[in-house]
This record gives sequence, structure tokens and C-alpha cells, in this order.
Amino acid sequence: MILHCLVFLGLLFGGTSPKTSLDEPQSPTACDEALQVLVYQRLYKDACVVKYKPRKVLLCFSTGTPSQKVVRQVAKTLPIPVEGVPYKEDGGEDDRGATPPQIPAMRMTLTEVEYAGKDSCMVGTSFHSLYNFGGSIAYRAKRRGGKWSIVGTQARLGREAHGAYWGKIAGHTYRITIEKRTFIPNGHHIRFVMQKHKGIVEDFRYYIDGYKAKGSVYNVDDYISRFEVEVDGVKWKISPALYRDLHQLNNEKSKFYSSKKSGRPPRNIEEMYEPPNGRHIWLSGDGKRLWFLCGGSDGGCSYTVLWQFQADGNSSRQLVGEM
Repeated sequence: MILHCLVFLGLLFGGTSPKTSLDEPQSPTACDEALQVLVYQRLYKDACVVKYKPRKVLLCFSTGTPSQKVVRQVAKTLPIPVEGVPYKEDGGEDDRGATPPQIPAMRMTLTEVEYAGKDSCMVGTSFHSLYNFGGSIAYRAKRRGGKWSIVGTQARLGREAHGAYWGKIAGHTYRITIEKRTFIPNGHHIRFVMQKHKGIVEDFRYYIDGYKAKGSVYNVDDYISRFEVEVDGVKWKISPALYRDLHQLNNEKSKFYSSKKSGRPPRNIEEMYEPPNGRHIWLSGDGKRLWFLCGGSDGGCSYTVLWQFQADGNSSRQLVGEM
């Protein structure tokens, strides 16, 4: 009885606003409707590429369908028809009969919300359109004076955007720094290429800013925005051409394996990639060359890349595995 009273008083004076940490994702229905409308509007702006504008927008939740009020408010601000629809697992539409630049629909989904106090949260979203092209964007939102605003983005809830790895090999110190940013389709030049077999479209590939996207056959969530290599306190020059076409790089490892001895990668890929005997970082005895092995994948397409960085800037890479 005492416990029930305490719970009642807590609800009476404390309100019902969510006050959970970012470790406790909730259904998107936990967002108030004003925030839902704001996120849908921003997602349309970010996800729709100028060259491939959809003919309509489909709004949904990962746990159901948004209210008609939300659908009507979003429709008032967009230049194309808007519908509220149930969640679809694969996200895409039956669009294989369409050809560029026809896009029947863009499906935009609110996937989850994670609160940090009642006036701050992260809203996870996903979008899918023609050719299975899509992505995931998490929006950071804050409420001031009763009004919500979006203050930032990240590629995916719970995914690391920054990684720094350092150590010492044969008396030489090294540091590798990688930063990733959310991939926002709007603002990039995206070209879709149909792959046909006997005149029938079987699949699609796409090029981003002139480069074939690697590490993604469905979703492009992030891209490498910064890549630095430093040896013995000296930062080496690295060309963006060595990483700008690589997406979904798996740099979330808590540790990349190396050794205290100098050396270079073996020819057997399995030997250098699999722990506990595997290695990911090598440094030559003179400290002039550093090799770094890493992989990337979106779950449908994967690659393994071996970089060879050199102090003189004459660096290169080798894609030792790509699907």
C-alpha cells in the first residue's frame, strides 16, 4: 500500500515525461507529435536527392503507423503526396520496373527514441527508396521553451564515429585516427547503374560523387571524414582518394592487433586478420612504412582493405576482399 502511494505521488508531481538514459531505447511513439513532424520534415530534406525526387512519401514507425494528425501536418510542408503506412521489414518498394529518374516512393521510418532527460533525446530514423538505396540517420533533438529543434546528427544509434589507435613497434610510436560522419544524400552527386540479365533488371549499384560506393549494397550510413597517420610525432600526408569511396568501415574494434617487432603483412589474409595470432598494424624497422588492415560492411556487401602508408606520401591501398 505504501509503495502504491509513492508511485501515485511520483506520477502526480513528477509528470509522465520520459526521463531515461540513452541506454534505454523506446518505441518512436514515445516522441510527442511535434517532434515526429519535425524529424520527418528534416529526413525528407536530408534523404531526397535532387536528381531522384520521389513521387510520394510513405511515413511509418518501426512499431506501427503514425497518427493521421502527424501525416496531415507533414503533408502540409512537402510538395508531394504523403501517406501513413505500416512498417515494412525490407523498407523498399516493388520498383524494379521503374527506370531512372522514376522513384515511386520514399519510405521514411522512425525506428526508436532514446531520451536523456525530458528535454533531450536521440531519434533514430531510416529511409529507403528506389534501387534499395537507403540509410540510417539519428537526430539529436532538444526542447527549449516548449519547442523542439534538431541540433545534430550521427550515423547510427550506438555506432562509434571516432577511433584512435596507437602503440609502439620496434622503438617507433604510431597513432592512427579515423573519424566518420553521417552520410546525408542531399548535397552529393549520386548515380544509379542498373545491372541487367537477359534484359531484366536484377540489381542496382550506385556511384557517389563519381566513385563506386564500397561496403554498401543497401544502406549508406556514414563516410570517412578524417584519416590521419602519425609516426614518431610526425603526421604523414594521406590523399582522400585512399578512403573517400569506403563506407561502413568497421573501426569500432576496441583493439587492433599489432606486435612489438617490426615487419610487414604476410600474403595469407587469414593469418593477418584473425586473432589472437593475427595482426592489423605493421611498421617497418626504419619507421618509414606503416600497414593498416581493416574491413567494412553494411551486412549485404563487405570489403577488406590493406593500406600501405609511407612517410614520403607515396601511399597506396589494396582491396584484398570485396563482395
